[in-house]
Amino acid sequence: MDPQTKSRQEATKRGHAPAGQINIPEIVNLVFFKMVRSKTKFWQMVGRGTRLRPDLFGIGQDKKLFYIFDCCQNLEFFGQTPDTVAGSANESLSRKLFSNRVELIAELDKQKDPESKNEVRKKWPIGCAMKSNR
Repeated sequence: MDPQTKSRQEATKRGHAPAGQINIPEIVNLVFFKMVRSKTKFWQMVGRGTRLRPDLFGIGQDKKLFYIFDCCQNLEFFGQTPDTVAGSANESLSRKLFSNRVELIAELDKQKDPESKNEVRKKWPIGCAMKSNR
């Protein structure tokens, strides 16, 4: 690898790539994970997603669009309002664990004899791993 290519790769890793030196037409997801307040840099980054790429998804299936995931309101800062798609709101892991534990307790309450309760505990090992120190 020649020194100039190596230098560009290192600059890209650090997020300091010189303008116009990155051309990756395969980019279909552009993620803004830090604030950008330079209009020039912003449009250069967006431009990286607009590069055409024939046959990206197979023969005759060209790249026709790309997605922008903006975690820092850069689009709003620069007054851009592209078409958006509503994301799905997934249940958090904490909520799933809590719901599972509530179901476990309800199932244990239904059981009358200790052997049945042990069978339920075998089905729900996560809820049974917690022990009270009181």
